[in-house]
Amino acid sequence: MISDLLSQVRAEVASDLASDTQVYNNMEQWCATTIPQMQASLAQSLDRDRELVTTIETSTQSVAQLQAQTSSLEAELAKETTSLQQHAKMREREAREFHESEKELLLSTQKLSQAIGILQSHYDRSKQPELNATAERERLEAARQGIYAGTGLENGTGTPSQDGAALIRVAADVQQALRSLPAGEMRVAAASAEASEALQGFFANPQELLLRSVYGSRASLTEVASTLAGAGTDSRQVFGVLQQLLQTFQEDLQALRLKEQQDSSTAKSLAETKTAQIMALEASLASKKAQLAQHSATNADAKTDLAYLRQSREADTQRLLDVQQSCLETKQEFQVRNATRHSELQSLDEAIAILATDSSGSGSGSSKPRGQRSSAQGEPAG
Repeated sequence: MISDLLSQVRAEVASDLASDTQVYNNMEQWCATTIPQMQASLAQSLDRDRELVTTIETSTQSVAQLQAQTSSLEAELAKETTSLQQHAKMREREAREFHESEKELLLSTQKLSQAIGILQSHYDRSKQPELNATAERERLEAARQGIYAGTGLENGTGTPSQDGAALIRVAADVQQALRSLPAGEMRVAAASAEASEALQGFFANPQELLLRSVYGSRASLTEVASTLAGAGTDSRQVFGVLQQLLQTFQEDLQALRLKEQQDSSTAKSLAETKTAQIMALEASLASKKAQLAQHSATNADAKTDLAYLRQSREADTQRLLDVQQSCLETKQEFQVRNATRHSELQSLDEAIAILATDSSGSGSGSSKPRGQRSSAQGEPAG
């Protein structure tokens, strides 16, 4: 009975040992697989850490460069835009000045043309065929009275003759035309012409010019001298000066218009060039801003990923340490249990063997051995 009980106990211990060994083997296999995997994962995490650090460094450098380039492009774009606006304003001012100068020059040219026309008509009249002396004297006297009527030079009063009034108006118009010219070479030429003795005499006493034109070559030298009383203005001189001025004004007007066309064409070409430059700068600036946004986002994402990665790796490292510790403790505990179980099995085997030996001896022996064994067994009690 005792032997059977011990055998049953031994079988249970052996079964527990086998079961415990199987569990340990499974655990050892899991540890052998899991620990290298966790270590490999941590190694990958370190590699990823280095990649993210590199990404952060390169993207930070790229962001700094792009920020500098963007600032430079913005400054250049602002400069070119301001330059284009200033150029447009200057062109508007030049065009406005041209139209004003053109208007003044056209008006001066028109007045000079009218003055030349009036003088031309009087100058042509002075070349008509001679009349008889009596009729000529009557015509000259009538002309003299008509010219100076109402001027205070004769006793009569009234409205100046049509020719005299026309010449007075012509003189005033010519003076106004010369003085209203735009500043520049034309003003210098006009001032030079205005300073001539012929025009000075014409401006001072335009009626005298008409009288000389009327007498012309048809009056005797005595009549001319007594009538003009030493006046020196000659219609041909005035006519020549005004014609020369008119030609100069017309040439200047043509040159002014040609210059305006050239300036307008140059301004248009410059505006197109600057507009193209501005468009190119805007495109480059937009591209740089897009790159800046991309690198800034990459930098921010890399920093976020790096922080999360390091936090996760710290937790993974702790889990690896826990697993390694658990596997080590499991191994140590199993070794203790395994040694204990084997010791128990050895003790049980020895006990069962002793019982088996005793059982075989009692079946074949005499009373002496039994008595001796009883005596031996009873020794501890005595």
